[in-house]
Amino acid sequence: MKTKILALSIFITAILLIVVVSCKKEEEKANQVPTCQITAPTNGQEIIKGETVSISVDATDSDGSIAEVRFFIDGVGKGSAFSFPYNYDWATSSESIGNHTIKATSIDNNGGSKSDEITVDIIEGGNFPIANFSANTTSGPAPLTVSFIDQSTNNPSSWQWDFGDGGTSDQQSPSHTYNVNGTYTVTLTVTNSYGSDTENKENYISVSGGGTGEPCPGIPTFTYQGQTYNTVLIGSQCWMKENLNYETGNSWCYDNDTANCNTYGRLYDWETIMNGEASSNSVSSGVQGICPNGWHLPSDEEWKILEGTVDTQYEVGHQEWDVDGWRGLDAGQRLKTTTGWFSNTGTDIYGFSALPGGCRYSYGDFDDLGIHAIFWSSTEGNSSYAWGRVLTCSYGEVYRENYSKGYGFSARCLRD
Repeated sequence: MKTKILALSIFITAILLIVVVSCKKEEEKANQVPTCQITAPTNGQEIIKGETVSISVDATDSDGSIAEVRFFIDGVGKGSAFSFPYNYDWATSSESIGNHTIKATSIDNNGGSKSDEITVDIIEGGNFPIANFSANTTSGPAPLTVSFIDQSTNNPSSWQWDFGDGGTSDQQSPSHTYNVNGTYTVTLTVTNSYGSDTENKENYISVSGGGTGEPCPGIPTFTYQGQTYNTVLIGSQCWMKENLNYETGNSWCYDNDTANCNTYGRLYDWETIMNGEASSNSVSSGVQGICPNGWHLPSDEEWKILEGTVDTQYEVGHQEWDVDGWRGLDAGQRLKTTTGWFSNTGTDIYGFSALPGGCRYSYGDFDDLGIHAIFWSSTEGNSSYAWGRVLTCSYGEVYRENYSKGYGFSARCLRD
């Protein structure tokens, strides 16, 4: 009996031993970590700055699958690969010259991980671009068009210009027109696969004279419909210096007094000044309307250019000019004549010589002589209203608003 008990005990012990060993093997198998080896680039490899290096990793997992391979440069995580092949493209153009550590970590589906690490050396292997430029002219009266010539070396592939007046370009050798007097710093940044370089020429362009009350070149005066008109150059725009004054369509002298037409020009409704042409907000508007040949009615956008040219705070293109109501700082003050206003006369430093010719309401009454100068544009707001401009004796700003097309306002023309 004892022999049978002993044999049974040995048998049970053997079974337990087999179970324990089997479980231990299963546990060891479950705890196996994945492999991870950086196969490219190689440890100590030299890499030319600017190259894009493909980092390749060989990763396997004997007890499951690879869930992710993470890539690090100098301890900073750069990206991951979640399926074979386990690669990451490293752009070195912004890296410093010298040694850099590449690390890869493979992570299996059980959370186990394994890392590999190598060191590479980034060296100078190409030439950084060197920015340089010149210009065909650096001074003159407004509007001054300057042709810039790129003289950069080491084969830049992109260019970024800042002309100093808010204008920019990505052309290699652009032209730019300066419309406002001033001194401008020009900056050029060039880039190739090895990096970037910037050339900054302070106070490089000087714009003075011109565009401040002088007649338009080659056309100081002209005669149209029996009236003689002066011209004035303001920035790049050539304006009539007086309001239109000839009788056509729905047009009136203020209070039906011819003497007022002689001083302020006539008041026209919008349909009359457009002369059957469609609304336009282009630069130039392309709408001759009742203007002489070679001239056109200014669009809403062209009025904004005038305002930005003469205002001392808000330049051409500023979002200030896109809003309704009173805008700018002193554009109105600088466009008004020095006499003829009920109060708060202008400085007229640009020679636009706006006089307060008032308006005629669509129901026939006249109003605001000596108080307001109101001008039409060629741009309608809708079928019943069009954009206009108001200068007033009360403020130095310029008012922008949609007005009923039946009102009688003044009209100026711009040279094509």
